[in-house]
Amino acid sequence: MPYKAARATDSQLPPINVQKIIISANLNSTLLLVFLTGIHTGVYAATLYTYCSSKHINKTVVLGSITALHCLMIAQTIIQWYYVPLVFSTLGDTRASIFIQSASGACVPPAMSVAIAVLGNVGFVLADGLMVWRCYRARGGSVLRFVIPLGFFGVEFALAIVEALFISLGDFDPRFQTFEAAHRADLISGGFFASIALASISATSVICYQIYSSTRQDKQSRKRYKYILDALVQSASLYTICTIVAMVSSFLISGNLNTSLKSIVLATYWKSVYTVMAGLAPTLMVARLAAASGKSQNKTTTIDSSDQYEGLAGVAAYDSPHTDDLLVNAEASARQQHASRERYPPALP
Repeated sequence: MPYKAARATDSQLPPINVQKIIISANLNSTLLLVFLTGIHTGVYAATLYTYCSSKHINKTVVLGSITALHCLMIAQTIIQWYYVPLVFSTLGDTRASIFIQSASGACVPPAMSVAIAVLGNVGFVLADGLMVWRCYRARGGSVLRFVIPLGFFGVEFALAIVEALFISLGDFDPRFQTFEAAHRADLISGGFFASIALASISATSVICYQIYSSTRQDKQSRKRYKYILDALVQSASLYTICTIVAMVSSFLISGNLNTSLKSIVLATYWKSVYTVMAGLAPTLMVARLAAASGKSQNKTTTIDSSDQYEGLAGVAAYDSPHTDDLLVNAEASARQQHASRERYPPALP
């Protein structure tokens, strides 16, 4: 979450240079969010066209996932952009008043402030929930076989609720409008981002291991899955790096504006980045896989390329029965080969 200072009076204001830095960070981060939202919208539109043009692909889950993430990001951008004129023109007639409004969010109704936090958390929970569900399907529907990603996702879900409740208390209860309470909120946010990173890393690792182990006896299948692994790992890396930076910046904020100024500025700007990246990373992966699917349909091969890339696109949306069937069949084939070798060992020379 971006830095939100405790309620302050004119006599408690920080030095002028600090005020200017905070005001600039809040304004420029909103402009950055609008700019990145425009990029995401263009990528989303291109992905929508490319994906809908692909044949033999189950479009419902994929399009529903990336559309929901895009709508959540648009809603956050509209809300933040709407309050910029209020802070810098309507209510902010002096530098001090602009600083108080932008740093404390006094002009934002408490319900709207909570809504912004909830929308951001829902985006992360949705993205990671789909990833964990995809992991569940890839592991054959056995909860015990993906208990680590599920555990991290449970922690993430709990911290998302705790953070939203803590923000609500900070907006509605004056006892939580202190620098100590703001510091505790930053620690909760840091833990939330840590759980996001761990859930993403663990789920990606489980899926990659499943593909590797299931194609151990079939090198040709492993080559076909290489593109899946590349797209999955690259998308997860972008997503995870963003959450790690957000985690570090949240933990570095001590609650003192003067000593944590750099961390506060970093957290303010980085909020715009990870807000967009939560939806942009999976959308980019869907675009890559849909484009590859379109190319594969024009080729004549001995394998069903459309099924291969349908499952591949399902990995991007974290829910496709085709990839699951391929993985399960490959794993079953490997077990049969192993059992056959045990029953009929090769003759000794």
